Amino acid sequence: MLYFFAIISKSKLTKKYTILLKGKFRMVYTEREKLTVIELSEEKDILTFDELEAVLWGRPSNMVYAELSGLLYGIVSMGRVRRAYEAGKNYVEISKRFTRIQSGEYMRARQIFKEKENINAIPVIDEKGRLLGDYIRWDDMVRSECLPHRFNKKYIGAALTNVCKHAVLVKPCGIFERKQRLFAVWKNILETYMESVEVVEREHLPAFSDKDDVTVLFTDTDEQNGIATLFHAILKKPIKRMFTFKELSQRLSLAQDDLVFFDTHYERAKRFLEDQGIHFLSVGFEENERGYLGQFQAKLDQKYKQTGETKSTRLLPQAKASFFGEIYNDEYEKGFFPPLWPLVFQNGVYRPEDRDLPLFHVHDGERLTVGQPEVHERCVYMYGPCTVFGLYAEDKHTIESWLQDRLNSAGQPCKVVNYGIIAALGDISAWVIIAATPLKKGDIVIVLNYENSAMGNADINLTDVLEKNDLPTSWFVDAPYHCNYKVNKHYADAIYDAILPILQEPVSGRESIEMAEMDFRNSLYINRNFGDFDPSAHGTIGSIVMNCNPFTFGHRYLIESALKMVDHLIIFVVEEDRSLFTFEERFAMVKNGVADLKNVSVVPSGSAILSQATFPEYFVKVLDENIVQNVENDITIFAEKIAPKLNITYRFVGEEPEDAVTNEYNSAMKRILPAHGIKLVEIPRIETEGRIISATSVRKCLEEENYEKLDSLVPESTKRLLFLKNE
Repeated sequence: MLYFFAIISKSKLTKKYTILLKGKFRMVYTEREKLTVIELSEEKDILTFDELEAVLWGRPSNMVYAELSGLLYGIVSMGRVRRAYEAGKNYVEISKRFTRIQSGEYMRARQIFKEKENINAIPVIDEKGRLLGDYIRWDDMVRSECLPHRFNKKYIGAALTNVCKHAVLVKPCGIFERKQRLFAVWKNILETYMESVEVVEREHLPAFSDKDDVTVLFTDTDEQNGIATLFHAILKKPIKRMFTFKELSQRLSLAQDDLVFFDTHYERAKRFLEDQGIHFLSVGFEENERGYLGQFQAKLDQKYKQTGETKSTRLLPQAKASFFGEIYNDEYEKGFFPPLWPLVFQNGVYRPEDRDLPLFHVHDGERLTVGQPEVHERCVYMYGPCTVFGLYAEDKHTIESWLQDRLNSAGQPCKVVNYGIIAALGDISAWVIIAATPLKKGDIVIVLNYENSAMGNADINLTDVLEKNDLPTSWFVDAPYHCNYKVNKHYADAIYDAILPILQEPVSGRESIEMAEMDFRNSLYINRNFGDFDPSAHGTIGSIVMNCNPFTFGHRYLIESALKMVDHLIIFVVEEDRSLFTFEERFAMVKNGVADLKNVSVVPSGSAILSQATFPEYFVKVLDENIVQNVENDITIFAEKIAPKLNITYRFVGEEPEDAVTNEYNSAMKRILPAHGIKLVEIPRIETEGRIISATSVRKCLEEENYEKLDSLVPESTKRLLFLKNE
């Protein structure tokens, strides 16, 4: 089985896709004097766009607070401003009913963010109603600070070129020292590996509002949202491409994975499928000798220029009737899911969340293909982003359903399966899902990539379909791969013509394919996190797997004890986001908590070590009938796939007198690891006031607001992150 882990919001060069991952949030506190505040002279219900423009230029933010006579009067979010603009207004109503908390309610703020995904900022007030500060959902700094370590020097330059041709770095608001420090770090990274980098003040941004080849980079989400709304809704000069450093780091991680995959795995994976009797076809949009793809895209771009709208994946209201054609009516449009689809992590891969909507049905990661026969001789599996999923089409009008209809009409006993996904997870994402598919000899695997340069020439070039049929631009949104149901039929016909000769060949045997050979996930994991690590240069190497929810003196003691027995220690921080504190927060706590120690590497655990895919019981603390098998699977993967590549010969754990699930895990390590040449060392837990120091006791202190007791439980570095402030 192949496992892969990625939390991303990725753009393949020009498009921005958002993956909705429920419950994900970070949290940072900002004092009142650093918030974006408008002081009112009298009661009022609205703020004009001119009033907002004046404050957003000076201090861009996702939230504007209105005060009256020294008290918090109301709030205005940038989302509310955008909705007012879309309604044709030049003002926004001040919201006077909103969630607020009082000073000290730290855990309540976390719970609100966890339960209410539409809330991005929570004002903190005193007993009289005076604004003291706010918590915001995003802490881009933690995310951005923990990701650059993944960059492999061999690939980072090419990855940057793929993601960002010309970078414009916007200087952050000068009152935030932490943002200034992060800005300096990323400026150095970009200037080292890119030829075209420009640093600008906010007032210079209008010069880049209509540039297609420029990527405008912001230090954090809060400032980006403020500027994006200012330019889009108020100035009516939208910036076409803008990312935060957090988003850029996510894209770079994916782009690097793509490069590594195609450099080291693609041909091997393709050849493996073909050797096992699987027919593989690649589908893409490639420029032909007549330059038709560029000409067609230019027509689509011109369509947006004529309307004055920003090019995006959103279907323009005035274009809906011509896009949907004769099937369009108001009720039909209501049945469509917006172009954002929540993803879930199932069996080691991300897949679309199950949904039963009037026009969209997804079960076990598979979009419904209409007309699938109960009896069939082989399957056609289709993988790739939104074109494959059928973003703008109901179930019966996806490429797969059109293809199934053609096969049924031709009397071909073949089942078509839609494993598309509304997101660009990186070019290797399709291969991750392929490796989790129960393929059989004779099946056909079809992978669609928007650009096939890394894979060589596509077997089916859909650009030729566009040209041959002279398809009108009204049937497309912003690109050839965002199309209506009529285009899907043309694409399906081209695929049918390509696979028909294969289907006419007899199937000799239908043996199941053993997919273990396609386990390139571990190689990608090692390359991403240990690209510059030479195990032979570090003597005896030990390891610890830690969740650190949060990082305590107990964790620090375990690390110091382990370092006395090995020359180098690798700390794997559990990457699965199922804890109260996010992976980014926990990772930063560990990094900061061991910053003074030599010969220590801190890396994410990936999906192969203590993940939902390998050991789900760890996250729900349940002893079920599968726990023994899952525990042994998780430990065996570590012992056979991870440890040998890093020369790990020791694994350290703390004694576990209280947690039955963790105790079962420790017991299994004692049985399994020695057989693989790895010595398990169990270290006694340290105590304070007669009780062991644990993350559970820290969380209890936070719930009870007993902050003084934290001094004996967590280091200063953890406290700084727990109560993180925009300095």
